[in-house]
Amino acid sequence: MGRMPMLRTGGRPVETHGRDAHVTERLAASLQTSRGSGSRLRAPGSQAIVCVRRERMDRREFVKRAAVAVVASVAALRTSLAGEQGARGGSTKSAIPKRPLGKTGVEVPVLILGGVVAMKYPPTPSFHPAELAEAALDAGITYFDTAPGYGDGQSERNYGEVLATRRREVFLAT
Repeated sequence: MGRMPMLRTGGRPVETHGRDAHVTERLAASLQTSRGSGSRLRAPGSQAIVCVRRERMDRREFVKRAAVAVVASVAALRTSLAGEQGARGGSTKSAIPKRPLGKTGVEVPVLILGGVVAMKYPPTPSFHPAELAEAALDAGITYFDTAPGYGDGQSERNYGEVLATRRREVFLAT
């Protein structure tokens, strides 16, 4: 049996390759098409399955998208918490739930700011990682993670700008 292309919605064939190719080929071979050469595959007695191949993303694009997601999440959280603070007249920091960290008993927020995605790059005119850390602290995210290997030490330098004045507020993991 030759290679069977998986089909996208719309009927364009897409070759499978890489470590999952054999699994998708076996799946495709074990399924019957529900309509001629359509894009839906169906096992006998089951609902139709739409097979879609995800586009590959290089590491640089992944990091960009992840950084944008982190910044957007913090901004949305900050806006949401600011609204809650105004409505309750309390602090935004109490809005993020905390949990004990393992057997240490130290209370840390359930949200953390990791240093590998957005903090490992040097500041640019459009994005300054220290501002992200400041926004996270203002929103009540007080657990920061970093390591010397994140951006060859750049993550630690970026955190250092913020920690110089706000160290007592942060639980720092490295």
